Amino acid sequence: MLFNKKGIALVILIIAMTLIAVLGAGIVSFMGTKQRSYPFQINSYRALNLANAGIECAIRFASDRDLFTNYSAYSYPNSTWTTFTPFGTDKGTFSISYDFDYTDTSDILYIRGNYAGINREVRLVRFRRYVSALTLVPNTPDETGLTNRLPYVSVSPNPPNNPIVIIPLMNNDTGSKIIDRVGLQITGGATKTLTKITINSVDVYTGSLSISPSQDINITNYNVVRTDSSATVCQFVLEFTTGDVLSGSQYILTYYFTDGTRSTVTFSL
Repeated sequence: MLFNKKGIALVILIIAMTLIAVLGAGIVSFMGTKQRSYPFQINSYRALNLANAGIECAIRFASDRDLFTNYSAYSYPNSTWTTFTPFGTDKGTFSISYDFDYTDTSDILYIRGNYAGINREVRLVRFRRYVSALTLVPNTPDETGLTNRLPYVSVSPNPPNNPIVIIPLMNNDTGSKIIDRVGLQITGGATKTLTKITINSVDVYTGSLSISPSQDINITNYNVVRTDSSATVCQFVLEFTTGDVLSGSQYILTYYFTDGTRSTVTFSL
């Protein structure tokens, strides 16, 4: 049987050209899609970098000062977000929300980076580990169900005895901390005379010391033991002489530990 092979090369050429054209169109379409998605990927990466920058900023803030001195910078609990624009509005933002909890594994800092409308979120568990070792205890929810964002410090006229300031403290470190010295600075108001310091009903200092405006006080060493089962690990009580007016002043307490570290808490009455 005879076969006519004339034109077979042309058919093969047409098929090859068709395949090349289809392949080329696919490559062009793929490249176009990739180019269109490229800005999204870049902006997503920038948003993630902003979130990471927010984490670094929060850690630095917590390590440099008492996080619980100014609770207005954070939502408590995790319901609203506070937004920062560290590099200008056209460079994106990051937002912070802090879900405080006495238990490490539930103590979470949320950072959300935003760039060109794209959000990336980073979470840091056990954020309280980055805070100063000894800090004020945040208040508990009141009868309305809302939480007071300010630390809990109470003042008592304590009649007929001397006026006192009750300062609940918690240990954020992984172990115990031994206090051997306390620095007390009081600004505003009249000069006050300190007569006693008590920690968990134990007198660690007694005397008569005029605070004008600051004094370092050597105390009987006291071990502040870490616990996750209770917020307050020690009730630090300052007692002043009868007639001293404690309100209208700012108090700065610096706790010096035997391991060479220290913590500072600040509050106003």
